[in-house]
Amino acid sequence: MQLSEHGRSLILQALKNRKYTRSSPALLTQISEILEPNSQWPQEDAEGGPLYAFSLPTWQRFLSGKPVSAPLVKATCEVLQLNWRDLVEVESSKELQRQQQELDAAQQGYIARTDTTELLLADLQADCRILLLTGLTGIGKTAISCCLAAQLNEGKAREELCWVVAPDEGLELSQFATACLRSWQIDVPSEDLRDANKLLNRLMAALVDRPITIQLHSFEYCLQGNEVMGWNECIDPAWDAFFQRCLDVPEFAPRLIISSQDLPNYFRDRLLWDRDKGDRCRCQTITGLSHHQRLGLFQGRGLDVQPEALGRPALERIGAAYEGHPLALQIIACEILAEPFSGNVIAYWEKYGKEIIEIEKTAQREDISQAGREHRLHRYSKKLREKVKDRIELTLKRLAEASPSTYILLCHGSVFNRPVPPRFWARSVIRLGWSTEQTAQGIELLVQRYLVEYQQEPCSEEHRVLKLHNLVRSVARDHLKRIESEISRE
Repeated sequence: MQLSEHGRSLILQALKNRKYTRSSPALLTQISEILEPNSQWPQEDAEGGPLYAFSLPTWQRFLSGKPVSAPLVKATCEVLQLNWRDLVEVESSKELQRQQQELDAAQQGYIARTDTTELLLADLQADCRILLLTGLTGIGKTAISCCLAAQLNEGKAREELCWVVAPDEGLELSQFATACLRSWQIDVPSEDLRDANKLLNRLMAALVDRPITIQLHSFEYCLQGNEVMGWNECIDPAWDAFFQRCLDVPEFAPRLIISSQDLPNYFRDRLLWDRDKGDRCRCQTITGLSHHQRLGLFQGRGLDVQPEALGRPALERIGAAYEGHPLALQIIACEILAEPFSGNVIAYWEKYGKEIIEIEKTAQREDISQAGREHRLHRYSKKLREKVKDRIELTLKRLAEASPSTYILLCHGSVFNRPVPPRFWARSVIRLGWSTEQTAQGIELLVQRYLVEYQQEPCSEEHRVLKLHNLVRSVARDHLKRIESEISRE
């Protein structure tokens, strides 16, 4: 987002009225506490200086009227009790978001699933109020959600809110509602914050006529259950009440796009018994990439997939073995591009092709009758997840052999549940005697191997953050526990 000239003058006047300097520690601390409420601020950097949830160069960009991330603008306005909508250049904000989404897609090798997105977009533009995207971790739910949100908002004065539920933390509806109301500059009496029904009423009153696209990612962390029955029950039942209110009100301007590995029971039951309002809710299972899309992914990474290419048959077998799972294929593509193969698919197959052949043989041994089709589909998702997890285990094993220090860095980086700036990773290995240069080199190697991704705030080189995919983080964290256990026994 970018402040208008009028908005910038209002910000500077508000700082003056509250007797804040432009870099007042108290001000920066309050903003950081809103951006990252689960962390203690300020923290210390490697030199013992104050560290906030955003970099000081980014803060200076903001005060000078240059584009910065939307959360920073909104958090600052919350502290200064200003309405951010009155301060920003709306059109430039939309353009920045569009450019950043295109940049992220290109960097992540995103493969457009045009047929799927066109159908879902048509639903959202019609009567669909809540779209549920379900599927395995790493299958592409988040990418499709972001693509839909961008297309839905294109050329329209719609707001956008994106929330990623962190592992091991979950998200209660009260947290979500409070954050939304605060971001919309709506005062909520303290007694209402303690009353779930009153808080829900206030949220719905503010939401129902608001043209906004809300993305909720990794909603599976809000669910509970077991291996037998599945993880389908909301830990906080208030979510069910919220969803019901969204679907039952006569008019509803917002659009909710929720991605989850598991389908919450509320929606499964709703779709069964309330056919009359079925258009208001859509559940779509996202599966692996098609044959053409798999080749497009490999080509996007720089591998030769022309019909006459000698390595194409091997790439086709790899894509089929992992049933088009994007995360697995991205990791394998980056292994092929890295040393010692340097893009030589044949050399990679000669060394590791036996792993793919074993997967093919296992699939051929599966002889499940049509009568067991429902069970087969349930087991399919679990089996594919295990295949992808095994692939990540192999990748980490090879990384430990090829670059032990980079492997250690990845394991230590797995402690962060949310995307964080690279300096956080650097701090995690300071006690190991790592230099800043060593950390930077290790991070670049992890990015090259698609084990870590960069996410960049619009127009700010100073605020790039590192993102670990949930499944990669889970495997790396298990490795870290083993490393720490071995150290404690010594």
